[in-house]
Amino acid sequence: MENKEEFNQLMKTAILCNDTKILNDVDGRKLIGDPTETALVDLAYDFEVDKLNLDAQMARIGEVPFDSDRKLMTTVNENNGKYTVYTKGGVDELLRICNSYLFKGEVRYNLDDYAKWIRQNNEHMAVEALRVLAFAYKEMDHMPSKEEMKTIESGLTFIGMVGMIDPPREEAKVAVEKCKTAGIKTV
Repeated sequence: MENKEEFNQLMKTAILCNDTKILNDVDGRKLIGDPTETALVDLAYDFEVDKLNLDAQMARIGEVPFDSDRKLMTTVNENNGKYTVYTKGGVDELLRICNSYLFKGEVRYNLDDYAKWIRQNNEHMAVEALRVLAFAYKEMDHMPSKEEMKTIESGLTFIGMVGMIDPPREEAKVAVEKCKTAGIKTV
């Protein structure tokens, strides 16, 4: 990402729209939660963005939990009377609910043109065997009502995406071995 403001907004979204729990013990920091989410927290820590501080500064006051049909997760966070909606999810799913994008610190509205570039980069990362997550946000001047929470995932500003290595799970190795033993060819 070329622009520091965009990168900071991406890291903030990755941290605040995230259910990772952090335990600090004698052995150091321990992250508990979904591996994808803990990887995002690790990334943020690499860039000196601290989830505990950010969570304390910007309290979560609402959320739309991740759903495998929507492929999205959304939180609403409050900071000094200002409210921000943060959403992460699949690139195509996120693009469907965005109407603008952040570019060099400026919100732009020709998303259809930019979406082609986003999708090309998404495909490139997927070909490299990376799992891709996209991030977006919008600011609100009031706390959303229960009724507004039903449609909160709309009119967002696309920030960017992150590609991460998604290694095979241990149980996958066992399943592949069982298939081989049964005479099934795996691809």
